[in-house]
Amino acid sequence: MSSPLIVIAQDPVHLQGFLDGASDLQVKHGTNSLYDYGHSLEARHADLSQPSETIRVDLADFASGGYDWQITASHVVAGNTIAWSRDTSEAYCEFGAMTDALEVEVRATSNASPPTTETRTIWIKTRPVDGLPDRT
Repeated sequence: MSSPLIVIAQDPVHLQGFLDGASDLQVKHGTNSLYDYGHSLEARHADLSQPSETIRVDLADFASGGYDWQITASHVVAGNTIAWSRDTSEAYCEFGAMTDALEVEVRATSNASPPTTETRTIWIKTRPVDGLPDRT
């Protein structure tokens, strides 16, 4: 398995969808496509050394092929599907420190008529810069 893309000291962590040459949904951070990292991202932040702290991960909407694409995302915790919140131009969620990567289902829907939907699974892990926090 590929090593994840490591992002340090960013809150929020900004991700953006895009369509590749085959019109498949991909996700990138800056100019780095998660495709090149096994669709995985590890976000390290000093705030996560405190068990009560969180950092935000957002997935921005994008334009491609003459259409606007709206992103939605969800993940499963303890058998429950958690839909990410949305504002006008992105889906987002707050995360505390994790011991394992979280599988996230990303969906992009175009404003074409009829709409087109593309999906992608990515993995996100958030953790302190200096290791995992103490748990009581």
